[in-house]
Amino acid sequence: MATFSILAMTDENFGIGLNDYLPWNSPPLGKLHMKLLLATDDPFLDNAVIIGRKTWDAQYARYKAFGKRCVVITGNAAAAKHAALLGVSAVPSYDAAFTFISEMQNIERVFIVGGASIFTMAMQDCRVQELTLIRIQAAFECNVTFPTNPLLEYWVTKEKTDYHNLGDSLRVSIEKFKRD
Repeated sequence: MATFSILAMTDENFGIGLNDYLPWNSPPLGKLHMKLLLATDDPFLDNAVIIGRKTWDAQYARYKAFGKRCVVITGNAAAAKHAALLGVSAVPSYDAAFTFISEMQNIERVFIVGGASIFTMAMQDCRVQELTLIRIQAAFECNVTFPTNPLLEYWVTKEKTDYHNLGDSLRVSIEKFKRD
């Protein structure tokens, strides 16, 4: 059975978005995010991604190649239309995404990558066992934040790795948690 994991990028105040877009523009940070999404322990298995339709529209539709990942967009009929055009899958809800991916045999890890409402559901979902936060050590103007309190109380820190130089002026840390 695949491991379900949240992967989010936040600023130091847990900000994740501004007007449906990322408030930062950092190609090295995008590369780090993609590296984490693509990494598998078993070379014969793939990873999958669950993403909300608005987050897909704002952040991920620009990528043409998704490597080995299975992408599942959650949302309404518009999600299905977007999915059909881009060759990815669409389901009507968060729970339907879990059912859809759980039936697949070759998936090692499923990353839940947003948006805010998807993160809120995932933080409360006992099927989700891991949380990885890419924390930018700077504050940005944001009108959407990652759900932390009281939800973060149910997670314990597993490890923290600092990255000081991504090739631009941003300093980030990767914080990994597991469910308590």
